[in-house]
Amino acid sequence: MALVESVAGWAPPRRVTDDDLPAHGGVDDTWGRARTGIVARRRGGPGVSTGDLAHEAARPVVERAGELLGFDLGSDGTGHDLMTVVGGGSRTRASQKAAEPQDGCFRRRGRAVRRRAVERMTGSCRSLLAELRRDPGRADRFVGHQANGRIPSAVAEPLGTGPARCVTHPDRVGNTGAASIPPALADADARGTLRTGERVLLTAFGGGPTRGPAALRWGGPSAAPASSGSARSSASRTAAAREAATALSEELS
Repeated sequence: MALVESVAGWAPPRRVTDDDLPAHGGVDDTWGRARTGIVARRRGGPGVSTGDLAHEAARPVVERAGELLGFDLGSDGTGHDLMTVVGGGSRTRASQKAAEPQDGCFRRRGRAVRRRAVERMTGSCRSLLAELRRDPGRADRFVGHQANGRIPSAVAEPLGTGPARCVTHPDRVGNTGAASIPPALADADARGTLRTGERVLLTAFGGGPTRGPAALRWGGPSAAPASSGSARSSASRTAAAREAATALSEELS
């Protein structure tokens, strides 16, 4: 059985609230909270790339262990035009047409994307849990794609998980795109929300469109941040993994 050894996340220190954004078309803090649940997001400095963010996220990874129970991956090319970046690909370069400034920007058809995301993530979670012979309502924690604060709840509700068991944090960091689930897990771990042995259901959605849920059992005690100079030994990590595996075997027997 595979082990998820570690999870961590990092966000740039600069915090940008709804009030910091320029007013446009009646979009203000009240609208933002009601429609997306996002109160603030983080912004990198000049020259900071997603690769730099990934580097910072990887540095504090400390020893953790969790049992991976199963996963399901899928895609649906009929929605290829829902989320696009029209510039930068080989087809654009081959056309020899001058690129427009906005061609490198991410574009999406918001309402259609949300409907497709909720529908596909809900369906794929049900398929995975049926394969594992698990009741969706028995998941202790649900971590869905964090495009905003409403989507995870919209998926969790029909699964019977309920919003109280949803792990979310876009209200503090905004839409972090494809990177949203690991930082949400790291944040929940740091806050003590995740406990040893809990059953966790994850599900993501992205361009293509693609989707992929995974079910896992959370590992041993939360490790201290790397900056504290403390970390669990390999023996301790192995013992925690064995305890989780034993609990899983007893549950399935």
